[in-house]
Amino acid sequence: MSLCCGRSATVGFLRVKEGAVLNRTSKNVAAALTLTATSASFALLVKLSQKKQTYSYNFGTVVLLAEIIKFITTFVLLKLEMRRNRSLKMTTKWRAVIKYVVPSLIYTVLNNLQFMTLKYVDPMTYESLRNVNIITTGIVFRVMFNRKLSQTQWLSLVLLSSGITTSQITCGRTAFRSPVEGYFFGILSAFLSSLAGVYTEKVMKEVDDCLHWQNLQLYAFGIITNACSIALRDASESFAQGSTLLPTNLLKGYDLNTWLLTSVLSFTGLTVSFVLKYAQAGSILKVYASAMAVFPVALISSMIFDSVLTIQFAFGMITAIISLILYYQHPETQLGK
Repeated sequence: MSLCCGRSATVGFLRVKEGAVLNRTSKNVAAALTLTATSASFALLVKLSQKKQTYSYNFGTVVLLAEIIKFITTFVLLKLEMRRNRSLKMTTKWRAVIKYVVPSLIYTVLNNLQFMTLKYVDPMTYESLRNVNIITTGIVFRVMFNRKLSQTQWLSLVLLSSGITTSQITCGRTAFRSPVEGYFFGILSAFLSSLAGVYTEKVMKEVDDCLHWQNLQLYAFGIITNACSIALRDASESFAQGSTLLPTNLLKGYDLNTWLLTSVLSFTGLTVSFVLKYAQAGSILKVYASAMAVFPVALISSMIFDSVLTIQFAFGMITAIISLILYYQHPETQLGK
């Protein structure tokens, strides 16, 4: 009798554990798909918001407002979570809090660079330039976490990069014909994206704090760094048009498309935080989700911006999908210590 009870208890435990893993996996997949959709939407909305390759609004304010929206959203979520769970872990030591300044600074530069890149290149070229961070993320992940990627996983990352590059070269009729500034800003933002993603993942996972509390710190510093960035830019221009941070100037040039862009940027940030906190090798999952955005962007651009799709585009997409399957086939046995 006791043996049967022991076996039943073990089977029950394994089923509960398996259910928890499947539930967590499904949430990670949903978050990754959401990140792909928001990444694609961001590039298209930025391009659609331009008028003769210029912005009628100050794109720095979009980033600032996105940080404010994320901060408010996270604050509300944290309050709700505190009502449900009185024993939430929230580290308040200054040595832990100060670590969030670094990713806030990097993300401030990165988010502004994205607008600068899209000023010079089309959405497909923008998405393809971002594939530089596919390999650099693997390298930074290896260094910061001291965990080796298997040969199969490195091969997967190379396949992904090759597939994305192939689709870009043949899809856009303006491929490699954009101004050099666009490529410079695009490659720089890709490197910063790798650094910011892996560093943020490390900071979030090294303590078992509530995600909403960690986000609150990240976005608080983000508001400060973005506000300082805008103020410094205004000062460098001798406040020729007044302070951008004044209520009368903050939303100057905004329309429905700009508000949609701000909302998408906010939601993307919240989704990225979830992926980095809970997914195994979250920064690499983030890379895959962002890289796959090139395909919906290409399809929509072919309808909106008169881009041409060829058989090579389909080949690149198939290669990227194979890469995704190859990388996440038994990742727990492939990821070294």
